[in-house]
Amino acid sequence: MPDQKPPANVHRCTIKNLPLEHGVLGEITVEGENAAQCIDQIVRLLKRKSRPRKSGRGAPPPTSPTDFLDAAIERYISDLTRRKVGLTYIQLHRQTLGIMLAVIGNKSLASVTGDDVRRTLDSFKFWPKNARRIPAMKELSFAEILDIGKRLTPPPINAETYNNHVRRLNAFFNTQEDADRSFRSPAQGIAKEINTSTAIKSRRPLSASDLEKIFEIEAYSKWSKDKPHRWWGPLLALYTGARVSEIAQLRTTDIHTVDGVSCICIQVTTTGQRLKNGSSIRAIPIAQPLLDANFLTYVDEVRATGQDRLFPHLPLSVTVKDGEAYVNGYGSTLVQQFSRYIKKHGFKKGIGSHVFRHTFATNLTKEKVRAVQIAALTGHTVVGAPSESVSVPGLLSYIDRGMCPPELRACAETLSKFYPGIEIPVYTPGQFAKALSRKSKFHK
Repeated sequence: MPDQKPPANVHRCTIKNLPLEHGVLGEITVEGENAAQCIDQIVRLLKRKSRPRKSGRGAPPPTSPTDFLDAAIERYISDLTRRKVGLTYIQLHRQTLGIMLAVIGNKSLASVTGDDVRRTLDSFKFWPKNARRIPAMKELSFAEILDIGKRLTPPPINAETYNNHVRRLNAFFNTQEDADRSFRSPAQGIAKEINTSTAIKSRRPLSASDLEKIFEIEAYSKWSKDKPHRWWGPLLALYTGARVSEIAQLRTTDIHTVDGVSCICIQVTTTGQRLKNGSSIRAIPIAQPLLDANFLTYVDEVRATGQDRLFPHLPLSVTVKDGEAYVNGYGSTLVQQFSRYIKKHGFKKGIGSHVFRHTFATNLTKEKVRAVQIAALTGHTVVGAPSESVSVPGLLSYIDRGMCPPELRACAETLSKFYPGIEIPVYTPGQFAKALSRKSKFHK
């Protein structure tokens, strides 16, 4: 039979495009005297059913594939901020994701395709170097900056820069996938890093003549006068391969001697200390040249002041932006001070304190030391190596009990093969007595 129109006295209610937690309901029509009440009950029931179930773990509601890209990006950046990661880290993620948004437009997550990802990857070459530091570009949108970049002759994009963009894209989409298992990352199989294993590295280790220039006793003593962190920071960086941020945050309780082996424990034991990742937790034997240069004497002098921080004159650097405080760590000041120092001694721009870490690893490699053994000292992760052979946080529990595990002695044997080709300056007991007596200048 053909459809018949309802009688004029029959009530009809229709609702269209009802937004729910996980999507949009197209259309519902109800006829009858109580149509309006029925519609109201149906809407209440659907909304109640679509709410995320409460969990004892307090899990956040899953990301909906119908969410638009700009909202998902803002939520992702907000989560990074909540994790208390560094400001630079957040700004770089915002830049990568902002470029993607400018290239493919604001669309729902579910509609982002592999071709969108490809277009984004191809666009990174048009982003001018340090664009946000150029006064004329500071207030421009991502799209406007890309338009300017497209009118210029783009230089070949640095492989490391490209790979960093790829990592950020993958991290963003993987997070969305973790939040909603019905969503599949459009970057899978597409956003791959460039293999740089055979690329020529621009970073070179310091030569013996470079080190002699840095540690020339007269200039070095003058630069580090009344500032213990300047004296010991570069020396520790040279002989441990540790990051300056790890050295700057050390406490006297991180220095141990067990069974005749003195070591520095890289760990987090209090507020303000931070590590890059799990592999960063490690124990580094103190090289004999540092012991001969009276490093432990300095440690005892700091302990005598009642201060726990090994370098109490270094402040905890914090950046405040848009009402949020971002902790930079204790190392920022020392990095800046050392950078200015070596520039005055003729070193080119781009060479800083991190070059000690590169020098340390390169010299050990020349001595035929395996990557896994070097990583145990530097806190790197070796791809394809058993995790327990690299990450050795278990050493710390032995050290806390006053025991020296065989792994620590193996690390000491590895370290004994490192020789940078110079004799380092020796610390004079009491050299920083004046600085250590000014407790008002100490930072927590």
